[in-house]
Amino acid sequence: MIDGQAVEFYIELKGSHVRRAIDQIETTIRQLSAGQNTLPKTCYIISSSFPKIHTLVQREKVRFLKQYKAKLVIKNNCIEHQV
Repeated sequence: MIDGQAVEFYIELKGSHVRRAIDQIETTIRQLSAGQNTLPKTCYIISSSFPKIHTLVQREKVRFLKQYKAKLVIKNNCIEHQV
């Protein structure tokens, strides 16, 4: 819960196979999410190497937001998040 609202977090660690990580997070949301289309979600993919600006990433970010109410974050090597 953040500010009294339920939130879901999904994290996937990958080398450079970001497409596979996206597929795995999507499968996990479908299987485990308490509110596939209603609860806000943040999905983190941490890769060792992947271009920051890539059309696949841009399309998937838009699709995840529309389809799952999920913010998709793809970063190289490290990420910090305050809860």
